[in-house]
Amino acid sequence: AGQAALLTHTVPPLLGRFKDKDKYVRRSAAYALGNLGPSLAGQAALLTHTVQALLGRFKDKDGTVRRYAIRALGGLGPSLAGHSDLLTD
Repeated sequence: AGQAALLTHTVPPLLGRFKDKDKYVRRSAAYALGNLGPSLAGQAALLTHTVQALLGRFKDKDGTVRRYAIRALGGLGPSLAGHSDLLTD
């Protein structure tokens, strides 16, 4: 329960950073989310929001933000087991 509470307080603020005008803030948010990787396993709602936000970064005007979003999705790989529907339209 402790880890779930920590993620509940950590993930939403990171997702909110994707709205920042500063590309370095957006890069850092993507990097941090990727590092959460396996921690999001079993956290379906947070995982859904995280994947949707990272997919949205594929259209970011900064190429490094786009690359970090791709890497972050790779880092979430173990958490996505059984959730392939999150990656399809």
